[in-house]
Amino acid sequence: MTTRRGFIQTLSAPLMAMPFLSMCDINATYEGPVLRVAIMGLGSYGTRVAEAMRSCKKAKLMGVISGTPSKIKNWQAKYQIPEKNCYNYQDLISSLIIRI
Repeated sequence: MTTRRGFIQTLSAPLMAMPFLSMCDINATYEGPVLRVAIMGLGSYGTRVAEAMRSCKKAKLMGVISGTPSKIKNWQAKYQIPEKNCYNYQDLISSLIIRI
């Protein structure tokens, strides 16, 4: 598995997102802990997830991972994502290796 597409297909990303659907009740008020989420791959699927999360009370988009620097900058502005939570694939691997 050498590509992001292969990685995502292997993990069956659509099935993994299903538990979050019940977390997105627009009318509910919520005071508990918030799940902080990072999206890997900022294409059409990632965009749909990010847009759906805008109304979530129990989850918040906090980071992005992409191989395209221009997409990272656009997402930072659109979703108010801090620079420290934005990674390209090489940076992500490097930071994970350092933490291990």
